[in-house]
Amino acid sequence: MFNSARIRLTLWYAGGFGLVLLLFSAGVYQIAKAALYHRVDAEVTSLAAAAEVALRSETAEGESPHAAARSVVNELNLLPQEAIGVFSAGHVLAERGAVDADQLRLALVSHAAQQNGYQFVIRSVAVADRHYDMVISHALSSVDDDLAVLRRVLIGAVPVGIMLAGLAGWFLAQKALLPIAMMFGQQRQFMTDASHEMRTPLTVISSAVDVALDRPRRSEEEYRDTLGMIARETHRLRRLVEDMFMLARADSGQLTMQPEAVYLDEVVADAIDAARLLALDKQIDVELVGQAELPYRGDESMLSRLMMNLLDNAIRHSPRGATVEVKLERSTSGYAIIVADCGEGVPSSARDLIFTRFFQADSARTHDAANRRGAGLGLPIARWVAEAHGGSLELQNSDRGSTFVVVLPYEGTSLELVAD
Repeated sequence: MFNSARIRLTLWYAGGFGLVLLLFSAGVYQIAKAALYHRVDAEVTSLAAAAEVALRSETAEGESPHAAARSVVNELNLLPQEAIGVFSAGHVLAERGAVDADQLRLALVSHAAQQNGYQFVIRSVAVADRHYDMVISHALSSVDDDLAVLRRVLIGAVPVGIMLAGLAGWFLAQKALLPIAMMFGQQRQFMTDASHEMRTPLTVISSAVDVALDRPRRSEEEYRDTLGMIARETHRLRRLVEDMFMLARADSGQLTMQPEAVYLDEVVADAIDAARLLALDKQIDVELVGQAELPYRGDESMLSRLMMNLLDNAIRHSPRGATVEVKLERSTSGYAIIVADCGEGVPSSARDLIFTRFFQADSARTHDAANRRGAGLGLPIARWVAEAHGGSLELQNSDRGSTFVVVLPYEGTSLELVAD
């Protein structure tokens, strides 16, 4: 699909550029042709004017018509490709140049401006009650030669230009389509990873039901265990669907922030209270350091989701009986929320990938259902929420445990609350 679109764009680009180049070349040729013929016409007209002045001068000096005509013809500075003839009553009085008298007389009779490769100018002069016709010619061979050279240049330049345009179009099309190709590639990867993550809880639920129905009778404890497993996997599946739906809305631009005046410390404290319930099974303590009021303007539900994702990640990767510490700090640029756990840390090879959707380090994949294995969407969603508020989320340290830092700028704070 990508190559097909690339080829079509290249052909459109090359075709459009070729058409413009053809029109431009035709325009250049016509302008050059008109300019060359105009130059010849101006030279011939100038020569005719000079011949008329000379003829009047020679006649005024009392020379006979034949003598005056010969004087004019011989005194003019003719170029090799020029000729002149002086006629009276259809008879040639004098002529000189590249064209013989018969051709000059034919041009006089036909009054042709161009004939047999020559440009002609006919000037009628009445001097001392006598009528003269002067025919001046200029060979067009030099103009035709110049135009032939120009045609060859343009004919050669057009295909070369189209070829270069095609090459440029090919690379431009690749550059223009690369984000789209990457988007389709990410979409395919997204769907592949999503189907994989959804298949796991569905498989667990299906297997649990099959095992429970395999025998006609089971103890109440066995049924409770089965239902508990189904409940955990159903919760995980529901969370996965919700996260995928949120990311899909965010990617399509349909998910926008709903900012309101809040206290950031209260949002964090509420998230910690909820996270402590999740930490009961592993006897993990979640501590909050820093109780100062932090007025802020942001989307409370999204900020809560950011905190819950970070806390859920910290609890899942912390050993039993450990402590997850949350700090709230002020700085000159904004608020900082620091979440630190005592888990196994993130391998150095995975630190650049943990914010990639559906990515899970190998150690994360070894967790069993009791440790509530994630789907690899929590951290990408948390970072998106932070960035949507103009902030950032980074992994600051992961040597002994992991420390995530959220920075939210003061630009989003509520001035009214700050004033209070």
